[in-house]
Amino acid sequence: MKLSVAIGVLFLLVSSRVFAQGEATEIEPVFVYAPSANQPGSGGISLKRIQRRLATDVGQLLVLFPGMQLKSYGGLGGMKTVSFRSLGAGHTSVVLDRFALSQTQSGQTDLGQLPVDFIRNLAVVHHAGTSTDYPIHAKLAGQIISIETRHLPEFYNDSFRLNVGAQAGSFGQLDGHFLVTQRLKSWRFSLSMKGRTFDGSYPFTYRNGNTDVHTRRTNGDLTDVFGTASISWIPTTKTMVHLSYSGALFDKGLPGAVVFYNETAGQRLYGNNHMFNLRHSYVSSSWTGATTAAFQQNSLDYVDSNYLNAQGYLHSHFSSQQTEAQTQWNFHKKHRFELLFGTGFRHETLISESISGSPKRLSIDGIAAIKYNVRSGAINLQVGAQSINDLRPADTRQTVVLLPSADYLVRFSRTIFLAAAYRYTVRQPSFNELYYNQVGNDDLRPEKAHMASLRMEHKASGKLLSSRATLQPFYVYTTDKILAIPTKNLFIWSIQNIGKSQAFGVELTERISHAFTKATLSLNVNYTFQYTQDLSDPEGPTYGHLLSYSPLHSGTAELSYEYQKWGLSALLTYQGERYALNENIPANLLEDFVLLDCSAFYLFEIGKRRQQLTVRAALNNITNNYYSYIRYFVMPGRNFTIRISYEL
Repeated sequence: MKLSVAIGVLFLLVSSRVFAQGEATEIEPVFVYAPSANQPGSGGISLKRIQRRLATDVGQLLVLFPGMQLKSYGGLGGMKTVSFRSLGAGHTSVVLDRFALSQTQSGQTDLGQLPVDFIRNLAVVHHAGTSTDYPIHAKLAGQIISIETRHLPEFYNDSFRLNVGAQAGSFGQLDGHFLVTQRLKSWRFSLSMKGRTFDGSYPFTYRNGNTDVHTRRTNGDLTDVFGTASISWIPTTKTMVHLSYSGALFDKGLPGAVVFYNETAGQRLYGNNHMFNLRHSYVSSSWTGATTAAFQQNSLDYVDSNYLNAQGYLHSHFSSQQTEAQTQWNFHKKHRFELLFGTGFRHETLISESISGSPKRLSIDGIAAIKYNVRSGAINLQVGAQSINDLRPADTRQTVVLLPSADYLVRFSRTIFLAAAYRYTVRQPSFNELYYNQVGNDDLRPEKAHMASLRMEHKASGKLLSSRATLQPFYVYTTDKILAIPTKNLFIWSIQNIGKSQAFGVELTERISHAFTKATLSLNVNYTFQYTQDLSDPEGPTYGHLLSYSPLHSGTAELSYEYQKWGLSALLTYQGERYALNENIPANLLEDFVLLDCSAFYLFEIGKRRQQLTVRAALNNITNNYYSYIRYFVMPGRNFTIRISYEL
């Protein structure tokens, strides 16, 4: 039934274009849009870089940003999260097409479930106080991962657009996708779908004492589907209404860690996500406003068919819901200053038979921000207020916090500028951290962080050569840091407030591009040095030690060459040594690793309309490294991917 409806909608969009060809063309209203990437402290990667990476999910792309540390629990289908400057994933808000993805249950978004085929822009935004493009609670978080897809009507360049593609790769990887967009006078329609299957059975080697064990990963299969439908109405150049629905279904095996590895393991995870969004936008010469409403529902089913209990199996079901609404308005006077104010609320609920009662959380957010432009730069001030009411099974707790942030940018010339920034952020413990089985701890306190940074940037451009270099020292001080640590033995962990920690370091990026007559050669480098210490207890055994999974050194170097209709690229990824636990002893040390990936593409142009058929291929982990981001969760060795896409 769902498939027939999707085909019917696709036919309607295509046929409406065909029958409209002979009609008179009316002048269509164009909604004026200010790109969010203009916000200070933001950085993004281009559509070309996204496409040539041949990534299977958003998590693989975020290693291209400095300061981002990827945590991957396996290959395709494995859970992927990121931490920024030693802060947990809960301090990062993932915003998809200007709506924040729900973090009700886990407190983090699984980036391994987000496809990249429809992305037009991916950015990490550190400060967006006066922008109405992001939800209030996202702007009050540590930073924002902004994902903008082709479903946003601002990206509709033609009256009709169609993109169809398929991909195949190692270890049984198969996927396909399509996207269709249609403009009809003041209306915009779009529909997309992505499906993937993955066998996940890849070989690996690990060290057991003095012996190298060669085996194969099993129970790592994946099947998932992700789809989005959206409708936009633009009656005037000042007003737009956008309605969208996104849904996802997945079914995957959980191979577990090598230390617990069992070739007869039967753990599986089933889930579905649904997201309904409604947004009204208004733009005039003095005002910009956005009013939104959203509803999200997520369900998870964990099944272990080999669990040793009276039933002979274990089945845990979790269902979470999040409802939110907010409004933000920006008053701007020419290019002199901007003033924003807004308010909103969120209501979150978790339902599970394994939890006594249904914990709920009601959050009320408020924000006021100002941006004042001066001749030599700009001043950005923001203050947020959050009132959080936790309705826990045992009691009710209320927390009220003020969250200030500020940054000051000074331009010394057209090519050199300096920016200083400070932010205070508070992360509430997630429902999993509070209640999940033996791991949960309902006495957790919110995690608080002070962040300061200094950003120096130099730009240079000429007829043939352009470059952009950024140097950014930073410091982060955290109290009541929330971590999972073994509290009794290696097999029994729980979530604890470990106390205090600090992180300091520097991020470096360099982008150089050289243009030839018909070709372009570019180099993108990012490097992060980060020193993260546990400062909880001066008398404790881990005082002054590095926090778990915090490498001192990490970075990437990407070299690409494009000539007319074809191109080549190579990506080098480095992850330094780190410790699996806060106790920095040799037994907890994880080795560093280097990955080398290469890709190529060729573009065919078909017909007078220059329809594009693109063939891309990638060879990943060429040196066949056996490595892991998380201890005992092995990653794939050498593998390949081939993608064919057609665009009209």
